[in-house]
Amino acid sequence: PGSTFSTDYGPALWNPTTCNYSSRNGTAVSAITIHTVQGSYAGCISWFKNCSSNVSAHYVIRSSDGQVTQMVLESNKAWHVGSENPYTIGYEHEGYVNDASWYTTAMYNSSADLSRDVINSGYGINGIRAGFWPWLATTYYNQSSIPGSCSRIKGHMHYPNQTHSDPGPNWNWDYYFKLINNNPTVTTLTAASGNLYDSGGAAGNYSNDERSVWVINPSGATSVTLTFSSFNVENTWDYLYIYDGNDVWSPLIGYYTGTTSPGAVTSSGGALTVEFRSDCATTAAGWNGNWTSTSGALFVLPILNKI
Repeated sequence: PGSTFSTDYGPALWNPTTCNYSSRNGTAVSAITIHTVQGSYAGCISWFKNCSSNVSAHYVIRSSDGQVTQMVLESNKAWHVGSENPYTIGYEHEGYVNDASWYTTAMYNSSADLSRDVINSGYGINGIRAGFWPWLATTYYNQSSIPGSCSRIKGHMHYPNQTHSDPGPNWNWDYYFKLINNNPTVTTLTAASGNLYDSGGAAGNYSNDERSVWVINPSGATSVTLTFSSFNVENTWDYLYIYDGNDVWSPLIGYYTGTTSPGAVTSSGGALTVEFRSDCATTAAGWNGNWTSTSGALFVLPILNKI
């Protein structure tokens, strides 16, 4: 027999639980919860269909190939994150929190595709508010009360009133953020030298909910050096990333927050990429930077004809 597919998300198989869900009672969807099964894809689906389990999620995602099964309509309330169920859509990812090998490229890509679909479904979820912070994978809301409600795509471990610790320290939030927000506006800078300021310019503050990318790629350059004369972004929450190459997938040189200036950063080749991410509240002066470059042009001295 042919498979039945989801009406909410076309690529997903539709294999519903008949019992472990309820009405949202008019509460609007405004967040996505990332879970890890602590078991297998098939076992998770079976458990959610067991009416004595009293648990479910909207989607289950397989590790090997990213296959997605939907078990609860997005319009209904799945039972996956306790007190925070009414406003969230939940995904279970096959695997175990202590074994990073379950978090495959296929799974990340499939999950991010699903998240983009949810973001584009009119719920008002901003992909820029996906959790990305370097500390997120080892931070638990019940210990720190962060990241808080500003973050709209985050783990089970990041919601209030929870006892679970998934997806845990092996989930790569930075990678997932970049997959979800996979089409940033890029400013390409091709001059041999110039100034690089945050969006507020030389004197103003940057804005909230920013994701800005600059590629410094001077024509013919063999190296680029970016030097910061000032640096001030909201500590812990807003970050500048610098990559050794011409996009955000190039090797990471470093990330910077607060007033810890990158100083002078030099590429190994002809391009540097600079990415800035800010959260939903509190801005700062940003940075003033200047780049210079070296060129591989060869200067050939003319040969004088002997008389």
